[in-house]
Amino acid sequence: MASEFDFLSLLPQASFGGIPFPWREYGVKGGLRFHPHEYPHRPGAEVEALGRKPYEITFSGDWHAGMRGWESFFPGQAIALRRLCETEQTLPLVIPDIGTLQCKAVEWPYKIDAKKRSGQSFELKFIEDASAAFVIGNLLSISMSGMTTQLAAITLAANEVGYDTDNLDTLIDAVGTLQSFDGIDDVVATALEAACLAVIAACISLEQDPFLDDPSAFLLMDAIHEIWDTTLTINADALRKATPLLTYDTPRLMTITEVALDIYRGDTTRVVELLQLNAVDNALAIPPGKLLRYYAPLRTAQAA
Repeated sequence: MASEFDFLSLLPQASFGGIPFPWREYGVKGGLRFHPHEYPHRPGAEVEALGRKPYEITFSGDWHAGMRGWESFFPGQAIALRRLCETEQTLPLVIPDIGTLQCKAVEWPYKIDAKKRSGQSFELKFIEDASAAFVIGNLLSISMSGMTTQLAAITLAANEVGYDTDNLDTLIDAVGTLQSFDGIDDVVATALEAACLAVIAACISLEQDPFLDDPSAFLLMDAIHEIWDTTLTINADALRKATPLLTYDTPRLMTITEVALDIYRGDTTRVVELLQLNAVDNALAIPPGKLLRYYAPLRTAQAA
C-alpha cells in the first residue's frame, strides 16, 4: 500500500518579516467587492464586480517552550514577532500553500491557560496590503519562488506511482531556465515569454503520456497542472510589464465602469484591473480630478 501523500511537508515555513513561526492551523479569506443592481418588477439582480477584496489570513496554534524543531522560538522569538507586528509595517508574509504576500499584522491576541504552564495559545491576523502588490517585478518573484516547491511535488508524486522521473528532465530544465530570470530588473519580454512557452510545452507533452491517464496518477497530473498554471501567470505578468502605464484624469464624477468604457473604447472587461492598480474609496462615485493609473491599450503600447 502506497504511503499517504504528505502535502504539508513540501511547503515552506510560515514567516512574517523574516521571522519563521510554528502554527497548528491557518485560514485564508478571499472575497469579491460587488454591487447588485436591482430593478422594480425584475427578479434577481445584475451583479457588478468591483474587484477582489484584500486577502485576510489568520494563523493559530500553541507556542510552548522546548517544542520539537522550535526549541529556541518561545519566548524570545515569539516576543520579537509580536513587537514586529506592533511596528505597523507592511512586510512579507509567507503563507505555506500560497507563497509570499505583502501584509500588515492587524491583531495578535494570545491566551495563557493555568493548566498549560509551558506556553500560550496564539492567534495572528494579517491583511494583504495591495499598495505594492502590482509591481510586476514583485509578482514575478512571488510566482517563481513557488516553482521549486511545485517541482518537488511533481517528483514526489511521480515516485509514489512509479513514474520514470527521467521523463521529467525536459520540464525541470525548462523551469530552471525560467527561474533564471528572477531578480533581473530589465527582463526582455520576448525572452521570458519563450522560457514560459518551453515550460508549457513540457507540461503538454507530459499530459499526453498514456501512463498519466491512469487514475492512480491523479496527484502527479494535478501537480503538473499547478506548475502549468503558475507559468501562465508569470507570462501574463511579463506581458503587462512590457505595457506602458499611463494616467487618466477623471473629467467628472464617474463610476469605474465609465472610466473603463472611456479608456478602452467601450470595453469593460478591465474594470477589475483598474481597481487593482488604484486605491478607490467608492468605485461607483470617483470624484473629478482623480488620477488613475492604467495599462495602455494594445495599439498605444505597440506604438510606444
